[in-house]
Amino acid sequence: MTELSNAPIRRIGKITLGDEIRIAPEAVIQMANNVESFISTKWTAAKTVAQNEGRKTIKASDISAAFEI
Repeated sequence: MTELSNAPIRRIGKITLGDEIRIAPEAVIQMANNVESFISTKWTAAKTVAQNEGRKTIKASDISAAFEI
């Protein structure tokens, strides 16, 4: 079970894909699980960036750097 709510995941899918395709409930759940895993990976990378700079606080620039890793 994911921490993310399914509603915004489904809404983003509908905005992106339009009305010509349906999204199955299990597809929304799988997407939420994958997005949560992606976010966790980026948080971990941002933590590494902050720690390498001797900080205990993650800044926006650390998040940006995490996307470059």
